[in-house]
This record gives sequence, C-alpha cells and structure tokens, in this order.
Amino acid sequence: MALISIGSFTSCGKKGESSSQGIYYVVGYDGAAKVDIQNGTAKSGGYLFISENLKDSLIVNNRKWDENGRFWVYGNLLDGIIDFPAEAMLGGGCGFTFFPEEYRFTFKMQINSYRPMTEEEKRDVPRLVNGMCYNPHRHIVQKFKLVVITSILKIQ
Repeated sequence: MALISIGSFTSCGKKGESSSQGIYYVVGYDGAAKVDIQNGTAKSGGYLFISENLKDSLIVNNRKWDENGRFWVYGNLLDGIIDFPAEAMLGGGCGFTFFPEEYRFTFKMQINSYRPMTEEEKRDVPRLVNGMCYNPHRHIVQKFKLVVITSILKIQ
C-alpha cells in the first residue's frame, strides 16, 4: 500500500518512520470506483485527504499488484474502516475527483504515522491515473510529497 502526502516530516518513531498526529477528511477519490451493488458501497484505487486545518493534502494509493505481480487490483486500506456510499463515487472520470459536496467532510480519519516512499514506490505514482488522462505538467500528483501511511484510524 502506498500513500502520498504533503506536510512536514518529523523524526520520531521507528527508524525511517515519521509521525503525523493529524486529523484528516477523505474528500475524494482517483476517479475510478468498484461498486458493490448489493451493499450500495464503493471503493477506489486511491483517495484524496485534506487535513482538518486545511494545510495538508494527501493522495492515498489503494492499489496493489495481484498475487502474480502482473495486474493492479484494489487494496484494502480503508476496508472495515469506512463504507463509502456508492453515490459518493458516481460521476468520476479522468483523474482525481472530489466527492459531492454533501460527503466532503463526512469521513474523518486520524493518521498516526507514516514513512517516506521508496524510489520504487514513487515510480508507481503516475500509474494511479488512467494513461489517457495523465498530463505530467498539470496533474495533481505532482503537488504532493510521497509517503506511506503506517497507522490510520476512523474518528467517530
């Protein structure tokens, strides 16, 4: 699992791990969603987070390689933590998309810790966006520092 973040790094925790005691809202997704029609829920290959103080923004990668290492599949980063209603992820498209306004500050999370992405993990970031949509000069991914979140919780 790889997550992308903008913000300052501090040097506490385990070696190579930073701590970011912060409250964030999940406010959008990567434009593609997998909908469970029976349950009325959806999940995405990536999510947009905004800090409670509106100073930090995150892009979360929720994709991983399948067991053969050949194809991207949806990960389980927020499974069991948040059930996104399907209607929050309808109308996606090219690139990252904000949830409809009524959902923007509904999904509150606490990010307890993260670490910087490795160079290999950073190379996968452009793959989060459909190749037909990706423009390296204008794309949102370029505006974020890349980190992997190691501890995240839902706030009631």
